[in-house]
Amino acid sequence: MPVLNLILNKKQTQDMKKDITELYSFIDDFCKIYEKHEKQRLLPSLKQRNRDCKMSLAEQMTIMIMYHNSYAKNFKYFYKTCIEYIHKDDFPEALSYQRFVALMPRLFMPFNILIHLLLGEKNWYLFY
Repeated sequence: MPVLNLILNKKQTQDMKKDITELYSFIDDFCKIYEKHEKQRLLPSLKQRNRDCKMSLAEQMTIMIMYHNSYAKNFKYFYKTCIEYIHKDDFPEALSYQRFVALMPRLFMPFNILIHLLLGEKNWYLFY
């Protein structure tokens, strides 16, 4: 019986990794378009640092979608267990929980635009 549980857990883990890969690839394609559009609209600033984050916008959005599709009751538990331990191979450059939470407000606009695109609204750039 324990062997059966191990086989089932292994299959579930493989299915989850496939789902994460498909989700990430979809979100990554969207983020490439979004970031290109964002660079065209923003004014350059010499005072602001332009250091890239270790995690891409697509990885951050994927984690948030994974959380909302999970059965976790709070984000801290989800991030500490699922991202930092279970999916550490999928997210090798995962930020600390505190840093990720600090960067979460940056996800509002891309998620808003993505939802409008998925709902079929043609003038999504008016919301930006």
